[in-house]
Amino acid sequence: MALVNVRSLKNKEILIMNEIKDYCLDICVLTVTWLTDSDDFWLAGCEFNGENYKISTANRKDGRGGGLALISLRQSPVRLIMSANKGTFEYAHWEVKFQQTALNILGVYRPPYSHKNQRTVPQFFDEFFEVLSTEISLTENTFIMGDFNIHVDVKDDSYGLNLTESMEALGFDQLVYFETHDRGHTLDHMYAPEISDIKVTNCYAGSYISDHCFVLADLSLRKDDVMEKTIKTRCFKKLDLIKSCEILDFDDLYDVNDLVCLVEAVDVKTVKALDQLIPVTTMRITERKKEIWFNGDIKQQKILSGELTTLSWRSVARHLGISDQIIQNIEKESIGDQKEIYYQMFKKWKQITGIDATYKVLEVALKDAQRLDLSHLVREGT
Repeated sequence: MALVNVRSLKNKEILIMNEIKDYCLDICVLTVTWLTDSDDFWLAGCEFNGENYKISTANRKDGRGGGLALISLRQSPVRLIMSANKGTFEYAHWEVKFQQTALNILGVYRPPYSHKNQRTVPQFFDEFFEVLSTEISLTENTFIMGDFNIHVDVKDDSYGLNLTESMEALGFDQLVYFETHDRGHTLDHMYAPEISDIKVTNCYAGSYISDHCFVLADLSLRKDDVMEKTIKTRCFKKLDLIKSCEILDFDDLYDVNDLVCLVEAVDVKTVKALDQLIPVTTMRITERKKEIWFNGDIKQQKILSGELTTLSWRSVARHLGISDQIIQNIEKESIGDQKEIYYQMFKKWKQITGIDATYKVLEVALKDAQRLDLSHLVREGT
């Protein structure tokens, strides 16, 4: 499986197709295709719709640029479930049958902040996680990937940390820990479910076909530890609600005052009714041991992220003119409470500098401390 920002699909048709064949890819997600609905005729006869491969596109409906696509083996059934442009980002949700397993792919493109696109990262977070919670059915075989334009490789970048930690809270690991842009930084992300039928064995950088490189991941279907077991079940789809109401009679429970006894009595009556209407049956199922995709390298990255977050506020404090002795006192008095540390830092800064504690000075200090993400917000807020 692969991901790449192509920056125009039509003028790199042969180059991209050759790379897909060389890497023997089953699935490739493309961002920034620059395709429109008027390109359907070109798509029908292009290299991506040949003997061995096919393409599914989600074009941007308004404005220039953007666009997402998925190229897959022709024999793999593919269904575009949903696509939309939410303002801060665009996405496409595909279902792909991968070795008889349904694989859900969520392709994402978030344009960077610019004079024309003044949508901030916090606004993106609001829309992105709203989509994940309301519009997308996250399964154990869902992979989320795309060009997020967020520096997850900068360990004291609060946006990168927030995104990584939020995705981990949803059960997804960020696989990409290498530069994906020719000017540096990890802009293209690939999130894999921690527990899945699909095993990720490797993630690595490929060749550059634009200012972005291919992000490649080796996948395999888990076949180990498969076992059969017998379970008990009821077919609730066959439950007749009208008959249920006729059978269930709770009149004799009105005088029961003890809550525990009442619950137990209701439970007994309900089970008897269910046994009569939809008796318990047994069935054989296959089950596979779930394995979390996690390794020592990722663990070390997380540890480093926490250390550099601590270093980040110290650097800001020093650029605001706060001495090391005061910084140490703040740490001791705040007892590791990060919000209290920030509050005390700004309080000390105002006490020391008085009327010279301005937004402009804060913006410069944040820039000097390499916190460009926060200096942006300070400038926008003034």
